Amino acid sequence: MPTGQHDWKKQNLVTVSDSTGYYDVLKCRYCGKKTTRYGLGQPSTSGCPKAPVVIRPVAWWGELGNTCPVCGKPAMVVPREGHVLSHDWCYERDDGQELLFCPHGCTE
Repeated sequence: MPTGQHDWKKQNLVTVSDSTGYYDVLKCRYCGKKTTRYGLGQPSTSGCPKAPVVIRPVAWWGELGNTCPVCGKPAMVVPREGHVLSHDWCYERDDGQELLFCPHGCTE
């Protein structure tokens, strides 16, 4: 079963110090798991059993054909705004190819 991403929120007002060094206490807003963060790094976000799972639809540039590579059905152009894949237009190409996706729900 796929798992979502932890969303860590700092629990202490100021950074804590003890014999092990300076750290922050973090808690996942989805599952309640707690962890400590030493320094400026971030703990792993993977493996939260209660977080929503985001599944990206299949998307490709038009040169690969106008049918879905998964189901073979006709593809549609990704809208430039308001679609989960709209941000992929930031990789727009100079050759005029359109960004396509499968409207039938195929995923990567």
